[in-house]
Amino acid sequence: MKSLAALIIVFALSASAADYGEKTRFEKGRPLTFPDCELVFQGTRKVSSPVYTRGFVNYDFQARAGGKTADVSWSEGTGLIAPKLFTINGEKFVLELKGSKAFKGWLKDNELVLWKQADFEKLQR
Repeated sequence: MKSLAALIIVFALSASAADYGEKTRFEKGRPLTFPDCELVFQGTRKVSSPVYTRGFVNYDFQARAGGKTADVSWSEGTGLIAPKLFTINGEKFVLELKGSKAFKGWLKDNELVLWKQADFEKLQR
């Protein structure tokens, strides 16, 4: 019975396969494996600002590809829901949280959409 419980835990924490341009559920510490990279949600953190007293909530991710890592932080700032562009291992990506220009609507709190930048730009034309 102990080995079954251990297997269930390992499976629950293992990476999830994900595709570009698709709504993908994320949770803290669980790797999302895309064709060219891996994205891991590290958690949220509040950033204070003397100008905006409410502060900002950042969603922190770590991107991994080709033995390299990059920290990616997304914030809705003062309410502008915009995608986050980042580069890892020479590839350019676009991360959407909270809202999707491509899907023309809101995303759930635990959903993201990751695009290759070139594909995202084609949709914007």
